Amino acid sequence: VDNSCVFFDGNGDPVFGSPSNGQVVITNNGRGNINATCHGSLPAGSVLPTKTMPWDRSNTGFTCLGGDDWKGTTSPSGQAGFTCHTP
Repeated sequence: VDNSCVFFDGNGDPVFGSPSNGQVVITNNGRGNINATCHGSLPAGSVLPTKTMPWDRSNTGFTCLGGDDWKGTTSPSGQAGFTCHTP
């Protein structure tokens, strides 16, 4: 894992956050269940939303770790995060 996160900007377009402006935590319970959480700031120059935007598979078309069970948000200040679970 390269510790980068995919966040979504104010238009719902994917942008990459780097380890220098965020945190990635991935856990595996040993039975194949993985939980991934990432929080950070959008890169400089990203389009910011006018209100906190919720993101998930239904409005982005993206999967997380190959599954649909994820949700994220992006705030007007450029803070973003997501959590996903698999299977």
